Amino acid sequence: MQSLDLSGCRRVGDGALAALGGATALESLRSLSLAGCEEVGDAGAAALAALTALTHLDLRNCCKARARAERT
Repeated sequence: MQSLDLSGCRRVGDGALAALGGATALESLRSLSLAGCEEVGDAGAAALAALTALTHLDLRNCCKARARAERT
């Protein structure tokens, strides 16, 4: 899988992102959109560092993440 769009999934939070970051099946993930995922915080965003192929991360409107940004 190269792209995953979880935009607007309000219950996706840090625990889910920790699981995504540790999933070997997602090692080739290049694009991840979490826009509007209100439960995503800094810990969840940090867990995604394990996804080394990731080139696009959309954290717009992630209320709990201090580093709200879109990286392209």
